[in-house]
Amino acid sequence: MLRNQLKVVRIEANLTQAQVGKMIKRSRSQVSKIESGKCRLYMDEFLKFMKIYKKSPFFFYSVFTTNEVIKSPRRARVKSAKQF
Repeated sequence: MLRNQLKVVRIEANLTQAQVGKMIKRSRSQVSKIESGKCRLYMDEFLKFMKIYKKSPFFFYSVFTTNEVIKSPRRARVKSAKQF
């Protein structure tokens, strides 16, 4: 997921959560919450992350096109026309 990807690229950039927090004017705990999915990630913050990590939108776009995102945790049952 996107949030896992944010953590991976932060580590690849050799940055701590505190350093990133300072750059986006958030606390270290806010960065941690964003990376773990406990806090919303707004578009303006996402754009700041892209700039800090020097990644294009296409790098993160691949996160949205993987099978993991498309898969549903449980299958929806579709009723046939005969069941109505």
